[in-house]
Amino acid sequence: MNSISRIMNRSGGRGLLLGVVGLLVLVKLGFWLQEAYQASQAELESRKAALLRTQKLTAKIPELRGQLQHLEGEKERLGKYLFAGANEENIISAMQLDLQALVATAGLEVETIRPLKQRNAQESGGESVLGEVAIKASLNGTLAGYQTLLAELYRSPKIYKIESVTLSPFKKAELKILIDLRGYFMLAAPDVAVVPGGGGAAKPAKETGT
Repeated sequence: MNSISRIMNRSGGRGLLLGVVGLLVLVKLGFWLQEAYQASQAELESRKAALLRTQKLTAKIPELRGQLQHLEGEKERLGKYLFAGANEENIISAMQLDLQALVATAGLEVETIRPLKQRNAQESGGESVLGEVAIKASLNGTLAGYQTLLAELYRSPKIYKIESVTLSPFKKAELKILIDLRGYFMLAAPDVAVVPGGGGAAKPAKETGT
């Protein structure tokens, strides 16, 4: 009898152990299935979000294309008011020639028109695109001629910014006129032809005078 009881106790303990192990395996399997489900749901939500972003960007393509065309049009419109050329030396020479023509139209005499410095306003791919040139002009003439020059600068198709003006008596009814101003330019891309009169003069930049 004792032998039979011991065998039953042993069999019952082994069965209980197997039952506990089976239960742990089922619990572990449940956790694994839950984690796999959560991971698949997270991936699904991520794909849904990516698809939604793509749909939104696709819907904005016509709007972005319109904005790009508008900016290109604004750039072209602005370019009409800027000096242009293949290099800064030619551009500065064109500015000097243009100013000399305006001064001559106003009936003033040029002593000097010289660039002082250049500053790039914007860069693209390491190459300057927009820039400005500071110019100092020393002129002689009448007050009426000076007023005519201001009108000519205002009517000029190119942008000039007058920063300072000094008027002082010179001789008889004439004045010594010192003007500091700035001109603005755009460097043309290598494959873009320069519009005549836009600043493609070949004369080297240097101080001009009588």
